[in-house]
Amino acid sequence: MPAPSPPCSPVSVVPRFDEYAEEWARVAIGFDAKRGDRGDLVAVLYDAIAEVAEVRGGENVVEFGCGNGIVGRRLAGSTKRWLATDASGTMLSLAEKRTRPENGPIEYAQLDASETGDLAALPDASFDLAVAGMMLNCLPELAPLYTTLARVLVPGGAFAVTVPHPCFNNAHTSWESRLTRDRGTEWRISFGRYIEPTEARLGWEGDDGRPPVYHRPLSRLLTDAFANGFVLDRMAEHVIRAESEPGSYLQAWREIPPLLAFRLRLGSAAA
Repeated sequence: MPAPSPPCSPVSVVPRFDEYAEEWARVAIGFDAKRGDRGDLVAVLYDAIAEVAEVRGGENVVEFGCGNGIVGRRLAGSTKRWLATDASGTMLSLAEKRTRPENGPIEYAQLDASETGDLAALPDASFDLAVAGMMLNCLPELAPLYTTLARVLVPGGAFAVTVPHPCFNNAHTSWESRLTRDRGTEWRISFGRYIEPTEARLGWEGDDGRPPVYHRPLSRLLTDAFANGFVLDRMAEHVIRAESEPGSYLQAWREIPPLLAFRLRLGSAAA
């Protein structure tokens, strides 16, 4: 059995969200205003999570880090129940405002996926599917969530995930552009660190109070899942195919995937 992976930071998990609640609220408002339900990045997020989740209808689903509800509004229609949770009350308020009855049986609840007390409130063997879109990179430790998933999913239940691609879209990557012979723009990516987990800040340099995000290599993303009886049974890398302005950095994402999507499935019993 693999040993649990260490946290990306020695700082205690419990006060982390409270410490940055105001900053996350500001991020929530900005994200909802800029993205809403539209845009290239929203489309690729939805396509990626939909591919690995494979919602067939009639499932009981729990979503962690629902944000403004983008994923649930698009996938919950055929489910039996979709419990969408987020640590941010601001995000949940924005999600509720955007949600309509035709979006399906969506319920919203405030839950901090890094806080074991919040996770303990979820009932045993009560969900067929769990979903986390662009959320694992916000947790300093993954073991509490994977341990909870092994308890609350039914045998054979699945966990569908998207994260910023740890190889191509992390805090240590940088982009360079150059003109090609036909006067087009070619983008190249470079990075100086990968294997060691690190903590960074969401947003731009000079922006005080930026909330933390966490980079992990592929192996560290999965170690705690394997330790709790999960197996990896699907993976996808999505790019942005939509047209963008000449010279835009979004052109780089046409060949280099900004997101990694994968699905973990729980065995008949946790290891």
